[in-house]
Amino acid sequence: IDLPAATNQADGCDIGAFEFIPPPVILSLTGVGTTSVVLTWSAISNRQYRLLYADDLRTGIWINQPSDITASGPTVVATNGVDSVPQRFYRVLLLL
Repeated sequence: IDLPAATNQADGCDIGAFEFIPPPVILSLTGVGTTSVVLTWSAISNRQYRLLYADDLRTGIWINQPSDITASGPTVVATNGVDSVPQRFYRVLLLL
């Protein structure tokens, strides 16, 4: 949710305005079983996203994929090298 400030013209007080920004949704994941996985997710142009991954959800440790990504259109494509891990979990964060 984006919360830009607005001013009430009658008394000059700030009031909040809300804009719904949909969260990113992973649309596809290709290359499973290889050394590189390609992820595609929904995006909003000019917004920044961070791809994170975890090899074991029990640890609660998520690792940032180096370099945040600025969307240039309605989807983002990113590649992640998976080395020799038997499984990997992904999530994408929209940065405000």
